[in-house]
Amino acid sequence: MNGMGKRLERIVVWATLLFLMVGLLPATALASAKPGVTLDQAIQAVKGVFEVPGEFTQFSSGYNQYEDRQAWNLNWRTTKEPGGNMWAEVDAVSGDILGMNIWQYTSDQPMMKLPSISREEAVKIAQELVNRLHSERLDQLSLQPGDGELLPLMSWGPATYNIRWQRLVNGIPFPEDGVNVSVDTQSGKVTGYYFRWTKGDFPTAINAITVEQARQAFDQAEMFSLQYFRPYPREPRQQVPALLVYRLGPNAMIDALTGEPVNLEGGWMEGGGGMGSYGLEKAMGMDSSAAPVPVQLTPEELKEVEESAKILSQEDAEAVVRQWVHIPANMVLRSINLYSEDWQDPGLRTWNFHWNSDERESRETGYRYLSARVNAITGELLSFDRDRPWIMESNTKDGKSGQRLNRAEAQKVAEEFLAKIQPERFKQVKQQPESRQEYYYYGPLGEGQEPLFYSFQYLRLVDGITFPANGLSATVDTATGEITSYYMNWFIGDFPSTQGIMDLGKATDRFLARQPLTLQYTMIYKPYDRREIRLVYRPVPQPGSPGEAMTDAKTGEPLDWSGQPLAQQPRPYRFTDIDGHWAEKEISLLGQAGVFGEYGETFRPGEAVTAVQLLKALLVASDGVWGIGSLTDNQVLDRARQRGWVKEDLQPGDAIDRQMLARLTVRFLGLDRAARVKGIYTVPFTDVQSIANDSLGYVALSWGLGVLKGDNGKFRPADQVSRAEAAVALVRTLGVER
Repeated sequence: MNGMGKRLERIVVWATLLFLMVGLLPATALASAKPGVTLDQAIQAVKGVFEVPGEFTQFSSGYNQYEDRQAWNLNWRTTKEPGGNMWAEVDAVSGDILGMNIWQYTSDQPMMKLPSISREEAVKIAQELVNRLHSERLDQLSLQPGDGELLPLMSWGPATYNIRWQRLVNGIPFPEDGVNVSVDTQSGKVTGYYFRWTKGDFPTAINAITVEQARQAFDQAEMFSLQYFRPYPREPRQQVPALLVYRLGPNAMIDALTGEPVNLEGGWMEGGGGMGSYGLEKAMGMDSSAAPVPVQLTPEELKEVEESAKILSQEDAEAVVRQWVHIPANMVLRSINLYSEDWQDPGLRTWNFHWNSDERESRETGYRYLSARVNAITGELLSFDRDRPWIMESNTKDGKSGQRLNRAEAQKVAEEFLAKIQPERFKQVKQQPESRQEYYYYGPLGEGQEPLFYSFQYLRLVDGITFPANGLSATVDTATGEITSYYMNWFIGDFPSTQGIMDLGKATDRFLARQPLTLQYTMIYKPYDRREIRLVYRPVPQPGSPGEAMTDAKTGEPLDWSGQPLAQQPRPYRFTDIDGHWAEKEISLLGQAGVFGEYGETFRPGEAVTAVQLLKALLVASDGVWGIGSLTDNQVLDRARQRGWVKEDLQPGDAIDRQMLARLTVRFLGLDRAARVKGIYTVPFTDVQSIANDSLGYVALSWGLGVLKGDNGKFRPADQVSRAEAAVALVRTLGVER
């Protein structure tokens, strides 16, 4: 993050603290706001709709003002174990309930949560609430399909159905507004509620361009383009090749009134944008949330690396920094680290330096901190970041800081620096489109004023194709003309050939068929609380379908944000071959949880279940569905062995007999030790002699717990288990209380 970003981050932190402090002030401290709804009325409004548990005897309140809204915050909690709380927010002007959330722990929760009500029943419950609270707005609310919602089976997460209504303005969707209701899958109670209804001017669609004209503008603006994309490695030191993809650029929207690409003008959007959009940090490979933290080497490892890798010495690396950056004499080198950044490049080692000065000295010299990174192998300066001089910064508040560089002048300074420090690589980049300008200043710029900083990003080109994860950036102080931050990210590796890739037009057709250009309203937020509602066309996924982040340039297959096929992403299944089947209820339930989707929308109930299919279903029930689908068959089996579920010589494709099914389900329930006790178990089956002695305990427990039942008095231990029988056994296992 550059100096400007760090400064912006500090402002956000202080603003958040101030917001929280204001929210805790008593009503008398904000009497000047003159809310039309009293605290007493706000409490009555909430309790008139939502039940506050009797044990929630502790109550507190607060009052907030944000955007154009004044609101009461209400909080109830219990002092009794195991605990619980309820929060609500009420508009202090209109009296609308803006939000509610309740959490109440119960000690008798089962290990797994099978729903007691269906989604259809939950929708009816939520609809009753919406009808009660928003009867006058019903014609402006559109119930959104919930086909893509996965039903959680784990006990450690809230099991709820989430139902959403989207606001329509003049029949046009406004995704930022609407109503969200969460309904508990067990009790049918509303546990969460959120309402947003923006006040503002919505432009009329009378003069809007057609979708055909929007498509033409979309193509002309090259919003969908060929790029190289390199996924982050899943394992340390893993070599991950780059992919050729078609991908949306940042801010992929067409103004529906002008037919031009939307210019955010230094602002930003709140969600709902094109699925391929990315911020500058992510575009430059600086998305800290996506990359694991670099591994710091121990002194012993550091010594080994220094001796074997022929890396630069600390002194030489520090000299590289001083070659490019002026470091005031009073700034003290506070920390030095050698990192192995194998999450990005298995061979990369970096020296990391951090200087700073105390507050008294920084007031005299103007500088407070400096950080820098040097490639310990090549000696290249990878990045540096320093703050703005304290004295000059304070002088900007009155607008009398003297002449500043304009954007063109600042860009010239930045490009001269980049061409000097990276002469060859600067020839292989192009300037990043201005999707988001992060100027830092003390208020809206007046006529003729320039911001404190201009930041410029340049994306890498490989054979003329953009590689957004790589590039160069520089930030210029407009008062001094100094470079305050610099960043370089440059992957050394192979890039796939463009031979055999899909034509751009064909790829665009496929992409927009899956998420067509749709007329919507969107809110654009600008600096200093300025907002504007715009009418736009932008790609929106089909109802109930996940949005794709990019398209494989060779196959046309939709991919997710990590470059994996979207088809492998967890999703609920509506099986088409189980109508009227004796196990239809259990199979449908597991399909809604994203289990047993090996064959897509067909279940094949009579087919023999394999070891890997059953074990994968058990892993989903235990850990959740995310990440399980990408495991190989052997990885699934390895995880099952690590957890003690499998102790036999079992192969992924082996059929499962009823005796083995008893073993797996009992071990999944954590009862393996009990099942191995000898001489205490009996079973009511006439074919007990055909059950292996070391399986008797497992069969007895599975029968006693209601997981496996007999067939006309027989257990039939050697019979192969069908996929339908496995589904029923799994549902029964999940229903066992422990």
